[in-house]
Amino acid sequence: RPIFITVPEKTKKKEEAPAPPVKVPVKEPAREPVEVPV
Repeated sequence: RPIFITVPEKTKKKEEAPAPPVKVPVKEPAREPVEVPV
């Protein structure tokens, strides 16, 4: 099962968030910006 770690936006990095936000369907390709901290 997918494990989602809830962390502050300050510490939420790409390396800590390999998967898109829970609000965004994973089945859809990340072809556009979807509120992902960079």
